[in-house]
Amino acid sequence: MGAKQLATHGAALFPQFLGFDANIVNAHGLGILGAIIISYMNSIFGVTLGNLSNLYTLAKNKLITCSSALTTTNKQDRPVTAGIAVAVVGWAMLYFIDKLSISVAITNVGVSTAFVLTLVALFLHFWKERNILQLAVTLLGFASCAMIIYYSWMDISPDATERLLYASPLAVGLVIGLVMNSVATCKKKTK
Repeated sequence: MGAKQLATHGAALFPQFLGFDANIVNAHGLGILGAIIISYMNSIFGVTLGNLSNLYTLAKNKLITCSSALTTTNKQDRPVTAGIAVAVVGWAMLYFIDKLSISVAITNVGVSTAFVLTLVALFLHFWKERNILQLAVTLLGFASCAMIIYYSWMDISPDATERLLYASPLAVGLVIGLVMNSVATCKKKTK
């Protein structure tokens, strides 16, 4: 299988180019397809579990509102309400975003934006320490994130209005997060 056939047929069909019997080729093909599906499902599970852990930790540390509801657990000490919240948000994203390429682009924009916030903290830390080498590396990180955000943003749609509509869940989530953090901070100050 050369590069041209790989681009045309995809990696899942490479057993056809091995020269084996048709039954062996079909078995290999099913095995590869199963491995791809399991890998994809595992990545989705990992991201969902990470989001659930982050939400539960934020609620447990009282950094967001509704922390008492989000930290309720069942008999096995699992955060049920936080799990339901993550599932509802995930379902809404899957329901309203109809193309995989748009979902990937929005994910790239969201994750890169979160990474930029981390880079800002690193930049300020290294600025105080006057560590020029680490500042340069951090600036390279900013440049990388800017390129990912720009190309992902342009990949959403050629129309600017459509891009804004597809990215509106990110903006809504950011505003909700800021409001929840502000309310939780105000509650801590009044105690």
